[in-house]
Amino acid sequence: MSKENTEKDAVITLPSVLNLGVAEELREKFMQTLVVDSDITLDASDVSTLTTPCLQVLVSAGRTVEEGGNSFSINNPSDAVKEAFDDLGLTDIFSKWSTQ
Repeated sequence: MSKENTEKDAVITLPSVLNLGVAEELREKFMQTLVVDSDITLDASDVSTLTTPCLQVLVSAGRTVEEGGNSFSINNPSDAVKEAFDDLGLTDIFSKWSTQ
């Protein structure tokens, strides 16, 4: 997982596998990013697996960012990302955040 920061923007490139094994690392990455009060953009183009624990982390981070008055977006979502949101009935949230 890599992160690039600009003055008011953080870009996080998501790894290809987002499962229970990386959920805590993903949460920590968001916690570090949220401290800097940034807009967050996820590059989700390489994601091949997105399981419920990581999806919960993404949704929580997105809502926290928005509650803080910043923006949260998902760039280049892979089919796996789209399907994970659909499978859990989160299509509305995905549509709001997706920049496809």
